Amino acid sequence: MNRLSRLIFPFLLLVLLLALPGSALAQGMTDDQIIAGGNFTLESGQTHEGSLLVFGGNVAIQPGATVTGDIIVFGGNALVEGTVDGSVVGFGSNLNLGTASIVGGDLISFGGTYSRPEGAQIGGEIITENRMPLDFSFPRFDFRPRVPRVDFGPNAAVNWVVNAFWFLFRVFLTSALAVLIVLIFPSPVERTASAIAHQPFLSFVVGLLTLIVLPIILLVLLITILLFPISFIGFLFLAVMLFFGWVTLGYFLGTRLQGLFNGNWAPAVAAGVGTFVLSFIAWLFSATVPCVGWLLPWVLALFGLGAVMITRVGSQTYRGPDLGSTGETAVS
Repeated sequence: MNRLSRLIFPFLLLVLLLALPGSALAQGMTDDQIIAGGNFTLESGQTHEGSLLVFGGNVAIQPGATVTGDIIVFGGNALVEGTVDGSVVGFGSNLNLGTASIVGGDLISFGGTYSRPEGAQIGGEIITENRMPLDFSFPRFDFRPRVPRVDFGPNAAVNWVVNAFWFLFRVFLTSALAVLIVLIFPSPVERTASAIAHQPFLSFVVGLLTLIVLPIILLVLLITILLFPISFIGFLFLAVMLFFGWVTLGYFLGTRLQGLFNGNWAPAVAAGVGTFVLSFIAWLFSATVPCVGWLLPWVLALFGLGAVMITRVGSQTYRGPDLGSTGETAVS
């Protein structure tokens, strides 16, 4: 697995979560494992087939234990004293290697710390933000007023930390708004998420057509000064629908994560967790993958936008050929 594919792994796992039913993932259709807010210990003599993806949790690989894939940690801690055939990657995390540890790939640390004592073996390179700097401003998918990037001159580390905290603040704010929207409009969110679950292709196509056609119509109206208020309201409506669709997609992902962890979350909790994971991975992917990475938030947003349109902003349940029966259709 090359370096680019290791950065793409979180995105591929996100797509898998969106595409497969939660029960299928819970039954172990993939060897990759997710640890969210908990602890995972691989004891001596044990072997984990696949990769480990950790969100806000701790993972410990004891001496004599082996992970055949990668270890990717978001905001947690990793103690590797055994063998990792792939790479060890941390985003805002603490990565600690033991004296007898073996990492077959790279040791990659963004916005965190790492320790490599004498005796620890790394088959690849040590990569930090100093060698691959990230820009945590996302003007291509940000409808809120943007705070100008702070420039502290030669103190690049301080500048990077400020922008990293601003990035995390926006992710948390988006998640908090998702919780609020689900608390106020639970039925519209449920209907829209149901359309995403049962008609993903149609949702994407309708979202794409809406994003292409509606701005053209609004720009034509904008040419006529008398219709400027209508054009302004139209662009505002489009922005609101994009955000509502993003929250709905986050809620849909949250229900998949709930099934994966056999949880019983309230709808607002599922929306908050799902929107946080969706926003964090999508925006981080857009910052780390050059040239085409910025497309990911837009591609994902099209699914939500299309579902919003075909359900008339969640006011009606879309009854397509896959839905069959009348009435409310729960997200499965």
